[in-house]
Amino acid sequence: MKNTICSALAGSLFSFAAYADVIELSSAADFTAKFTGTGEFVLTDDIDLAGSGYTPLAEFSGTLDGDGHTITGLGAQPLVTLCKGTVRDLAIDGAVDGENTVREFTGAGVLCDTAQGASVFDCTIKGYTLHHSVEDRSVQDGIGFFAGMASGRLRIERCVADESCCLYQKTIAGTECYNKPLGGIVGRVDLINMVGTDGV
Repeated sequence: MKNTICSALAGSLFSFAAYADVIELSSAADFTAKFTGTGEFVLTDDIDLAGSGYTPLAEFSGTLDGDGHTITGLGAQPLVTLCKGTVRDLAIDGAVDGENTVREFTGAGVLCDTAQGASVFDCTIKGYTLHHSVEDRSVQDGIGFFAGMASGRLRIERCVADESCCLYQKTIAGTECYNKPLGGIVGRVDLINMVGTDGV
């Protein structure tokens, strides 16, 4: 009987400790102050980052659970620059007053610019227009809604860039239009050690 009680108590304490390690984010103030490159995070509400001064993390290797919530107000920048961690059940919406946010870069994404061994599940991007604006044929960086470039054992499953999103290569009058890496999910992929992207 004592062993049973002790085991149950130990299990409860372990579960509480594990839960206590998860950092809850409910506002822009929380996000800018607490969202760091490592750790476990969960959104408990939709978050608008407009005017918050949020700067994309240089690298993220933790876990971000959107719990069905939406991040808005990122503007023409990614959520993180380099993603090596896990992001799930998150929506990112760039629409402002019914107009898409425009990102006009090479090697650019909305969730991240580069995904390296990241895992992304059940996420949605909406309200963004991406332009590939480099005419130099030697530049092969890609653009995509979840990542501009990706490598390593990447997993992207059940993720969608919805019908509001637009992706195209911008050209300048009088210049040749070169084929560039453009992708709805990922722009340019290193196929070595890639894992299948079921249901994207």
